[in-house]
Amino acid sequence: MRSVQATVLSAAVAASAARLLKPAAGVKPHIVMHLADDFGWANAGWHRPGGYAEVQTPRMNALVKEGIELDQAYSFKFCSPTRSSLQSGRLPVHVNMVNLAPNVWNPSDPVSGFAAIPRNMTGIATKMKEAGYATHQVGKWDAGMATVDHTPQGRGYDTSFGYFHHDNDYWTEEVSGFVDMYNETGSTTWAGAAPDYKPTDGPAYGYNGSCTGEWEKQCGMVGPEEVYEEFKFKTRVLEIINAHDATDQDHPLFLCYTSHIVHEPLEVPNATFHQFDFIGTSAVGDYEHHRQTYHAMVTYMDGVVGSMVDALQAKGMWENTLWFHQSDNGGPSFSGSSHTANNYPLKGSKMTDWQGGIRVNAFVSGGLLKTVAPQRIGSKLEGITHICDFYTTWCALAGVSPEDERAEAAKLPKVDGVDLTDYLLGKTEVSPRTEVFASPTVLVMEINGTKWKLFGNDDEVNAALPNLELAPHELNCSVENPGVCLKAAPIIKKMPGTDKGACCAACLANPQCIAWNINTYLGECFLRSAAGPTDPGANCTSGQVRPYTPPPPGPPKPVSVGIACWMGPEYPNGTVNPGCNAVMECPHGCLFNLDEDPGEHYDIAAVHTDVVEILAARLRVLQQTVFNPDRGGNAQKAQEYAVARGHFWGPFVFP
Repeated sequence: MRSVQATVLSAAVAASAARLLKPAAGVKPHIVMHLADDFGWANAGWHRPGGYAEVQTPRMNALVKEGIELDQAYSFKFCSPTRSSLQSGRLPVHVNMVNLAPNVWNPSDPVSGFAAIPRNMTGIATKMKEAGYATHQVGKWDAGMATVDHTPQGRGYDTSFGYFHHDNDYWTEEVSGFVDMYNETGSTTWAGAAPDYKPTDGPAYGYNGSCTGEWEKQCGMVGPEEVYEEFKFKTRVLEIINAHDATDQDHPLFLCYTSHIVHEPLEVPNATFHQFDFIGTSAVGDYEHHRQTYHAMVTYMDGVVGSMVDALQAKGMWENTLWFHQSDNGGPSFSGSSHTANNYPLKGSKMTDWQGGIRVNAFVSGGLLKTVAPQRIGSKLEGITHICDFYTTWCALAGVSPEDERAEAAKLPKVDGVDLTDYLLGKTEVSPRTEVFASPTVLVMEINGTKWKLFGNDDEVNAALPNLELAPHELNCSVENPGVCLKAAPIIKKMPGTDKGACCAACLANPQCIAWNINTYLGECFLRSAAGPTDPGANCTSGQVRPYTPPPPGPPKPVSVGIACWMGPEYPNGTVNPGCNAVMECPHGCLFNLDEDPGEHYDIAAVHTDVVEILAARLRVLQQTVFNPDRGGNAQKAQEYAVARGHFWGPFVFP
């Protein structure tokens, strides 16, 4: 039986066939995306001097040398928002800014009331299928799980093999008491419950939990490669490459390999770990073997990359391949982190908007560059790029429109990605991207060739949300506003019931009440002392009974930015705890010239008030576009479905 999403995708592909465009490179290339996890700036070999023994990434170094280094590439400061951005083509502020577990759910919002990507946004794999690509995903997903639409297959991948959460155990694949490992094929439905499940129905039965029995006591920080999760991912990506029909030019390969490495937990095969024993005996020492294990994991990842390149070359596919690499955020070195990386000489860590958290390792390579952009080989591009730009760029390379009509119909944010093909292929020397709205309080912008960065405040985020603002003759119980919540307005009283007339009458009877709203999902009436800010909600109805004037904005709040520190060439070491707890105070916002001060050492806001004014004005405009729906809380149904599947995580909201 065909799955529902397969039928929907087939219809979408057929409907779009007449809209195909000419591929930007003249041919439709094979496209491989490698998204690394928590990959520190200083943990990449091409950011170290030649011969540096602690960082060993020879295969990726070679790809950079044979390709294009993207030196000003940006991601979000942590996992799920970056992955949502990559798959949807939106900046994280327009798709997902929170790192929620995939088992959250807000039943009152059937479109956006879930973790990660809203249901009605079109995934990049769906676009690539429209252009005829064979689409595959392997590794960490972290872009939604609640419904079948949120899975990789629901986003357009023909097959997928990986896990849904931020991380799982490399040896057992477990997280939060259940196994997190899926295996989607063309016949996957995610329907039914154990013991009726078949191996094709979603959970990766037979692949997980290999580190049991005879292996159980051998798996900890190190263990045998045969049962290592990344080895399983390596095996699958090689199977996909080797099975692809290289002679079928109408159906090239789109492979999205989203490695678990280098995310926690710190676990790596024995042999790779012992390649770096010299770190533990180094003069500076090694904090709890963190540096040794992390660098060993990086090297293991590099080996997977090398095996994939070798397989593409052996199949005769490399000469028509473009390879994209980027990290989902900077390396982690924050208090409580057990898997410390190194972003030296950049400031800060994952979980922060310092450059060490959002400026990341990135490059484009592949054999096709020799044909379409030989002048770019070995170059370093200094223009600003963002991971969401790959969505639009791949659409251009495939010859399909990046526009998302389904999202537009649902009134969701539009695709933000810009087309980088002319920039990558050397047809222009200027990046089409001039700014990154990195988070609600941070803006990176290039002005007249200089890159600036402003840490502002979030005063405008709530201020940008509208109030009801009803006319005097509408201040009565006859005017209702379906689909409008008063989520942030102060509550005077709440009462059980969903009768709108009774709720409004109660508001009229209370002289402190300005507005009321009903939430049918909660079954409650709320009396409120303000008529805003408002927020959309499918189960809400609201009304206003008295005039309301929003209070004037107060003075700008001071800005405090945490993890304001720098690492060093060998970090962490035996004398430095990986936690980095310094805070930088910015009374009126912090400004940095990223060209002259890429390490963000000097706040020059007081010197360049004109630049602060320009960036602050732009930030206020952008803050009005922030997308931040109520995604709900942990859903008991997720655990119930996991139990029914034999303790495997997966979708839990049907249909």
